[in-house]
Order: sequence, then C-alpha cells, then structure tokens
Amino acid sequence: MFLLQTISLLLPIMVAGVSFVVAIKYKLFLFLNRPIDNGVKLNNKPFFGKNKTWRGVTFYIGGSIITCILLWLGVSHGYTWVHPIFGHNPVVLGLLYGTSYSAGELVNSFIKRRLGIRPGEETSILQRAIDTIDGILLAIIILSVVYGANWLQLILVLAIGASLHLSVDIVTRKLCLKK
Repeated sequence: MFLLQTISLLLPIMVAGVSFVVAIKYKLFLFLNRPIDNGVKLNNKPFFGKNKTWRGVTFYIGGSIITCILLWLGVSHGYTWVHPIFGHNPVVLGLLYGTSYSAGELVNSFIKRRLGIRPGEETSILQRAIDTIDGILLAIIILSVVYGANWLQLILVLAIGASLHLSVDIVTRKLCLKK
C-alpha cells in the first residue's frame, strides 16, 4: 500500500501535466496562452519569459483541484491505495498542489532569465536536473509543511516525479510540442 499511496501523491500533478500536454497538442484554450509576465522586463531581461503562460498555470491548478476531488472521493469510499492526505479539503489541497508546482516553475524561470538563459535552453546537467524537479520540489515542501506528509514518501514522490517529468519532456519534444 505504501508505494500505491506514494504514487497517488503524484496524481494531481501528473494528471494536470498530461492535460496540459493534450491542450498544447490540440491547441485548446489558446486564449490563455499569454505570458504571465505580459512582456515585462527587469534589467532589460524578461521577468519569466514567453513560455510561462496563464494556460499552464490554469491547467496545473484546475487539473490538480479536479484530481484532488476525485482522490477525496476515493478516500471517502475507503480506497486504501489513496494516500490519507486526500481526506483533507480537496479544493484547498488541489489549489496548494497546482499553485506550489507553478510557483516552483516560475521561480526557476525567473532565476534563469536573470542568468541570461533563454526559455527552453539547456546549459548544463545541473540546470536540466533543476528544471526537472523545480515544481514538484516546492509542491512536496508545501505538502510536508501544511499536512505533515511522510518524508520518505515525499522523497520517492520527488524521484518518481522527476523521472516522469523527464519522460514527458522527451515525448513533448518528439511530438514537436516543446522546443
């Protein structure tokens, strides 16, 4: 049960991420495909860059909330494979998942723009590793602080989440959805 519950902790981000890839592939919700920073620059460098859009944030928050509601229903029906954390208010939990994941991505983008790294550009293995864990790392830190989640499970979530993120990146690049 431990491993299944650990995987269930990843579902809000995984479902949101896959939904976002589908939206990109089929050009859905294009009206949200506007940069969060609206082209604002700091020291003549983009704040986040054009790749960080309202569509992404909307999908991560909305997808996380919907997934947390479904997992909450699972807990309320006694499904033991669902982590007990999903017994909490699913809207608040989903909002925390999606917002913290998106915030982790935005902080990373902000730092990369300050360092002169263009969106989608890879400069090192370390940068690639940080790009892979930025959102999920902040999400598990928030979950541990707010809900006291088990650290061993959260470390596994980070490892599994990083592997899945890397896999999704490879697929989206092969499908020419990401450069």
